[in-house]
Amino acid sequence: MNKQKHLNLEARILIETLLNDHHSFKSIARKLVKNCTTISKEIKGHICFEKTGALGRSFNDCRVAFLHQCSIQKFYQHCFYSNNKLC
Repeated sequence: MNKQKHLNLEARILIETLLNDHHSFKSIARKLVKNCTTISKEIKGHICFEKTGALGRSFNDCRVAFLHQCSIQKFYQHCFYSNNKLC
């Protein structure tokens, strides 16, 4: 029995288009006749972040990662992931 673990290129392009149009995972899953968990895992597994910094500052990967994990958004000064002073 084939579990269809992989989505084809056409489905991935449709996912990208619908995400750009601000569709939810559930509405994308309905259009592709897939489970919304499949869509979520596909997006999480293939997401790419654009590494850009602010004016006069370079990109700080540690700070970005920690801000997404921390429930208190202004808590990034206590980052344990790096010894970077800006982290």
